[in-house]
Amino acid sequence: MSKHAVPGILGGYAAVVFVEHPAAGALFCAATFLHPAVGVAGLLAAIIGWGTARWSGLPSHLHRICACNALLVGLSLGAVYPLSAALAALVVTAAAMAAWLTAVLADMLWRIGRLPPLSLAFVLVAFAANFAAQANLHAMGLAAGGADLVGAPWDGFLTALGSAFFSPYPAVGLAVLAGILLSSRYLALLAVTGYIFGHLLFVFWAGDGAELMGRWGGFNFILTAMAIGGVFAVPSVASFLAAMVGVAVATLFATAGYRLFLDFNLPSLALPFVLSTLLALAALRMRVTGGGPSLVLERPDLPEKLLERMRLARARGVDGRALPVALPFFGEWQVSQGFDGAHTHQQAWRHALDFEVRVGGRAFRDAGQDVADYYCFGLPVLSPVVGRVAACRDDLADNAPGETDLRHNWGNYLLLHLFGTRYVLLAHLRQHSLKVRVDEYVKVGQAVAACGSSGRSPEPHLHLHVQDGEALGSPTLPFCLSCVIVSAGAERKFHLTSVPRTGDGVETPANEGKLARALHLPAGKTLSYRVRCGDSVWQNRELACGVSLLGQRYLSSDRGAAATYEENDSLQAFYDRIGGRDEFFDIWLLALGVTPVGETVHVWEDAPPARLLPLSLLERVAVSVFHPVGASLKSTYQRNWDQKAGRWRQSGQHAIGLAGREISLRTEAEIDPVGGCAVLTARIGKRNWRAELLASGLDP
Repeated sequence: MSKHAVPGILGGYAAVVFVEHPAAGALFCAATFLHPAVGVAGLLAAIIGWGTARWSGLPSHLHRICACNALLVGLSLGAVYPLSAALAALVVTAAAMAAWLTAVLADMLWRIGRLPPLSLAFVLVAFAANFAAQANLHAMGLAAGGADLVGAPWDGFLTALGSAFFSPYPAVGLAVLAGILLSSRYLALLAVTGYIFGHLLFVFWAGDGAELMGRWGGFNFILTAMAIGGVFAVPSVASFLAAMVGVAVATLFATAGYRLFLDFNLPSLALPFVLSTLLALAALRMRVTGGGPSLVLERPDLPEKLLERMRLARARGVDGRALPVALPFFGEWQVSQGFDGAHTHQQAWRHALDFEVRVGGRAFRDAGQDVADYYCFGLPVLSPVVGRVAACRDDLADNAPGETDLRHNWGNYLLLHLFGTRYVLLAHLRQHSLKVRVDEYVKVGQAVAACGSSGRSPEPHLHLHVQDGEALGSPTLPFCLSCVIVSAGAERKFHLTSVPRTGDGVETPANEGKLARALHLPAGKTLSYRVRCGDSVWQNRELACGVSLLGQRYLSSDRGAAATYEENDSLQAFYDRIGGRDEFFDIWLLALGVTPVGETVHVWEDAPPARLLPLSLLERVAVSVFHPVGASLKSTYQRNWDQKAGRWRQSGQHAIGLAGREISLRTEAEIDPVGGCAVLTARIGKRNWRAELLASGLDP
């Protein structure tokens, strides 16, 4: 059996209630054995589901959800039929079927609306398996309830939680609640509120006689609230309200299912949860305005992690859903129309920026009667991203000032494919100015065309947006400008990322490339350090750079910790830290976690997650108590060139308030022009660390 088998199978158990902690999965697995038939059938199905996904060569990110759906099928059969060879054969077949169907549905739903498969495969396979079993297997039934633990109404809630694993006992529900709390207290809150609201509505609509059925099916309300309110949307008042609306819809489906499936002697299983959640996510995804919950369909996660990403994104100046792009020009240009602009940036095309050059407040010289009078006309247009030329055009004539070509709204354009359905459009380009062709790959900063005035362009300007789909006119998506100096009135300030407003001036900081080359982390590069804390013995540590299947760069430590990073000619930034505790890795991330590589940038700020601080156990508990949904540090950086040492010295102060006092870590990195971070020191309280670079290079 593969070394990944046990974590993968336990991950299937944890995925039932959207958590990931392997200890939670082990706890859920053990709890199902309170009824042996349920436990055995579930474990067998989980093994077959995971094994089928792996044996079939399905993508690794589907293995866990395949195991989850197969597990649920096994649990549902074990809850109704006694253990036998016939049941085992049915479980094995149905589990394999669930794994394959999960992969198919995941692909279909993603293509239709970027929707998650949830447990739809389980519902479909479980219905089929139960119909098949009725011909040869004798149903034994499984009574809900068990010994009371804490009394009404909490026993009803715990019974509903246990029912998610087809073990409708308060004791099992208590184990499930403990596993949820181990991973996320916010998910536990959603579980409680979702159950209470849904159960009251269900009893109101279905009648008092259905209260027991409400306990059996109450997990539908719980899962719906958790999915909409904290897994597929960033936690907020809006997402909480959307979750409660989703629960009401799930209650309606559950009431109808209670009456409908009663005639077939079948429960509605998780169908109310699946239908209501998919309906809510699909509807919210179709919005053309920015109101309501912030969906994260591409990167669902625990609510605390989603909030952490959001706080970091806000500290860096953007919405967490925004895609960072570089400025597509040299020098300073002005934003003539921003997001939600007064002219054309509306509805499905609200996320777009128009740029022009102004000198002395004017966009043109002389009378501006010819396009050549406009300062931006003919200036180089640069690629803002790394991508492939998906489509382009440059045969249309440039309009005279005041004229427009409404038959060809985008005029001459360049469409760059990034990944999936993400495309970047540069529009209103100058006639015959394209320097690239279809299927050619471009890099950031590469000259690709010239600014023009073609299409719906009454005066020369450059249009930039990110869109969802290849067709011209596809809905735009949030994006931001990476590493820019923004001039707003008299204020001129460096921003790690920014969405400038109409009238703002934007430009890229001057950069000689020396610092960028020093910090560059190509895939395959390793950094070997010797590290010690205080007067302890030196330890050898290693950091390695890699690229995921999705093209994301990551830095990993020899102790299993990792963080994703992005770098370009302006910035190197780390985010999404995963893995177990690793004080050296976290200190390294705090010291260098976000670094502008323009030599003219000397001061900046950031808000990395507080969990990166090397705190004692008591301090970590205190942070958890006073900041129950996570917290961010206030990090301020300064960097200067040390002429004598021939290195940059980059210092950082990382602080968090805790019960009236401040906990602060100070870091200092010495960045060598050749070797990168050569020396790293840190101090918090009486503890201090020192790391010295021993070697760096590319792994062949």
